[in-house]
Amino acid sequence: MTVVPSQPSAMDWVRPRQATSLAGRVINRLAPANTWLQPNGRNLGRLLRLLDGALERGDLYVEFTLHSSELMPGGSPRFPTVDSIEALYRDLNTLFAKAERSFRRCCLTAFADECTPHEVRAA
Repeated sequence: MTVVPSQPSAMDWVRPRQATSLAGRVINRLAPANTWLQPNGRNLGRLLRLLDGALERGDLYVEFTLHSSELMPGGSPRFPTVDSIEALYRDLNTLFAKAERSFRRCCLTAFADECTPHEVRAA
């Protein structure tokens, strides 16, 4: 799972002092400390910036996650309605269109086979 620190925010100086409070939860909702490569219906811009950052750093891969239950209305609190699912699909189309310009999709086994030296695989 790809998780990277979010861009610095004015809220960063408050975050440690408010970690478990209601204010801390609000801060983390508005300006999360980390960005996961996982859509939530409100973070497409962050996901696209995450891809840009991975390319700039020369990362070999990014790993996306989404639970299958999140692909149907009401299967997750994040996506309770048909409209929220349609918005998710739009976000996924945008995210995957950008990703396919610079990354090649594959499963974890195929990635390991390509990136692990032959001597290590044979052991």
